[in-house]
Amino acid sequence: MLFGLLNRIEDTQTFMGAAFAVRLVEAVGSAAIATCGYTIAGSEFGSRVTTAVAVIGSSLTAGLALTPALWGGLYAVGGFGTPFFTLGALMLLTSVALICLIPDSESADCQQASFVASLLKFLGAADNWLCLATVFVYSADVYTVEAAFAVYADRVLAVPPTLVGLFFLVSCVVRERKRVQSRSDPKPLGL
Repeated sequence: MLFGLLNRIEDTQTFMGAAFAVRLVEAVGSAAIATCGYTIAGSEFGSRVTTAVAVIGSSLTAGLALTPALWGGLYAVGGFGTPFFTLGALMLLTSVALICLIPDSESADCQQASFVASLLKFLGAADNWLCLATVFVYSADVYTVEAAFAVYADRVLAVPPTLVGLFFLVSCVVRERKRVQSRSDPKPLGL
């Protein structure tokens, strides 16, 4: 949310100090969220931890792919602060919901089950969907700053913010597709 207020600082040195401080706090928070998410996945899913981590990674990728376009649209509708204020509100809402819905680890049921049964149980629980939504929202902060660069693209290059967001969406999809192809088409040894 504080990023949305930085444009109100007129002094260059104060702006730079505030921008670095806010970015530092954001980086620490993002690292804490990632660590927490993977730790919870490891403790709650036991032998199915790889599946849980894959689902978390998919949520992260979806957040990285979709948010530049979404935040570019929010910028176009409401101005510079709108994407930051929206993201901050979503983060606060998902945090409160998680505090209310996530059980204590001592009371969690840790019985082993088949993969299909575990997956169906996972997909059938609203708490898990909330966790996925939280990962999606927190991953959105990674590219929120990218949407803010739309100001430059709009003023200097005459490219509207929605097209800048669309560019980031397409580039993320292309990059992910190339990454998946490189895994399925191993190169011969020595090349």
